[in-house]
Amino acid sequence: QALNEDIRCDLIVVTGDLVNQVRPAIYDHIFEVLQATNIPFACIAGNHDVTDEIGCDLPFFQRELVAQPTDARLLSRHVIETEHWQLLLLDSSISGKVAGEVTATDIDWLCRQLQGCN
Repeated sequence: QALNEDIRCDLIVVTGDLVNQVRPAIYDHIFEVLQATNIPFACIAGNHDVTDEIGCDLPFFQRELVAQPTDARLLSRHVIETEHWQLLLLDSSISGKVAGEVTATDIDWLCRQLQGCN
């Protein structure tokens, strides 16, 4: 929908859950569409990007969660710096789980990035 509007932006940030089923062909299509915009973009994984749900027609507690590898094009820890902003992208997804986690290593990375701010 956003790509169909007659507006331009400086950056597209996709903050997880690009897909509902982890399939390389779906990611290929998404990245082709993003590249065709000629707008810089960054994508980070969400829980749906690292977990397939088997039995989506069942109540949630009866579904099977299957861990999937993260697509290599999705960023894990990434910094985007501009003249006035520093965007810190951090993947907190856990493969095979619904919940996410920010680890001590993630906190250390965040602290190092924030120490560089003026």
